[in-house]
Amino acid sequence: LKLFTLAALLVAGYVAVDFSFNQTQPRSYRFTLPSLQPNQPRLLQQESLHIVVARYDDSQLNKLEQGGRLAKISQAFRSDDRRVDPRGYFVALAQGTLMGCPIKIEGDQLRESCSDAVYDLLGRSPRPGDYPDLDIPAYTFSSDYSFLTIE
Repeated sequence: LKLFTLAALLVAGYVAVDFSFNQTQPRSYRFTLPSLQPNQPRLLQQESLHIVVARYDDSQLNKLEQGGRLAKISQAFRSDDRRVDPRGYFVALAQGTLMGCPIKIEGDQLRESCSDAVYDLLGRSPRPGDYPDLDIPAYTFSSDYSFLTIE
């Protein structure tokens, strides 16, 4: 019994020490971007991370403007709201904010697959009181926009 108790304590101690030293660092994901057709969002997946990415031109961004929330590309990029970068790229997590289900692209909107939550092509909720906009992750593009890294 003493030997069994000692072995159990050693195993528990090893697991506790191993866990404290091997805390996983935040994972980053690197996507090779496919050729993006202008104004056509694409869904990309890597392991459990699903994202929606698109490149919009000025005319599409002007169509998407609602209530002055977004102007032209040059005015849309702000450090506190990275919905669209200076070159017109949009990146959002493709996971709904109402029930957390995957997003699918349906015409000119993004729809949560298991609820009635819908978003415009910039991930904005038409009913922000019912469910918030899609989350924008911390991301960076390579200098030639061929790779996207999600932090």
